[in-house]
Amino acid sequence: MVLARKIDSREATALLHTFRDRRGAPLTIDAGFTEYVGGQGVALLLSAAKSWHTDNQSLEFANPSDDFIRDLALYGLTVDDINVEVGL
Repeated sequence: MVLARKIDSREATALLHTFRDRRGAPLTIDAGFTEYVGGQGVALLLSAAKSWHTDNQSLEFANPSDDFIRDLALYGLTVDDINVEVGL
């Protein structure tokens, strides 16, 4: 799955439906083209990480763009905070 360039409130709503449809299985998301993540987007990514952790499934944000990393940092987060690794 490729994350949108801009995760604003409109895109967060669409992304929520995608997460709901893919819940319960491992998921890798390419964040390499993302240029902006707003507050609602960050909240949604944190919620997804919690859901995948609860389900004991991996969630990986691969190839994060500099902008993606920067916007997470504005909220005190790193990519590691939203990646979920399942124990071997």
